[in-house]
Amino acid sequence: MKYNDIMIHIETCDFTTVDKKNWYANDFVPLVSKLYFIKKGSAKLIIDNQSFIIEENSLVLIPLRTKQTFYLETDKMTHYYCHFTLPVGHHLDYFDLKEVGIISHLDNPNKVIKLFDVLIKDFKNISDLFHRKEALMKLLDLHMNHSDKIRDKVLDPNIQSLNRITTYINDNLHLQHTTSDLAAMMNVHPNYFIRLFKKHYGMPPIKYINTLRINTAIQHLLYSTKTVTEISQLLGFSDVFYFSKLFKKYTGKTPIFYRKKN
Repeated sequence: MKYNDIMIHIETCDFTTVDKKNWYANDFVPLVSKLYFIKKGSAKLIIDNQSFIIEENSLVLIPLRTKQTFYLETDKMTHYYCHFTLPVGHHLDYFDLKEVGIISHLDNPNKVIKLFDVLIKDFKNISDLFHRKEALMKLLDLHMNHSDKIRDKVLDPNIQSLNRITTYINDNLHLQHTTSDLAAMMNVHPNYFIRLFKKHYGMPPIKYINTLRINTAIQHLLYSTKTVTEISQLLGFSDVFYFSKLFKKYTGKTPIFYRKKN
């Protein structure tokens, strides 16, 4: 991959240790790609109904818009991570066009560690875009050279319209979205839209929206001082009791209990 020719946006990157209580997701479909390097510990990853064990010295690439479930196998896991996109056109990403292997195993991890260290250091230096871009592209090259060969995807003519809709949803989680309104954005019947959406994202549109809302709520509960009522209003819920009920349905805990335990 020639990094001089590719646009790139890095959302976040860091080196961290997580535990079972705060590193898991169920049927999550993020709008960013994720690159992990596991230093210690292991986790189970389910991608489009395929199971993988990620462990020490695994370099893991999870493309955006991929339905994923993950949780720790060990009590804790120490890893590097980077969340990013590689836009190549109007509502298209590089990984909309290419299919790549999920896991590569490296005999000598030192090069990966050095590149992640550069990436994290330069991520905090907002003026040094070139070094960030170079480090990430080299990491992606390492992964692709040690995993399955890159294969072209058969591009569904509807994918750009669907990507435009998921971007719109993500940017407007505070609004009330109906299947009919979203289908109208593609000029298709709601029933056809539901089937098409589920084919690409592994779940119906309303479940996708609720999953995004709950995952966003989790981030606010863990990393902000907003009250449960404020979070529910921020995400477009007019009834905090309904929000709490939905949150418990997806996580098994009420928002207050989740914040207290995590």
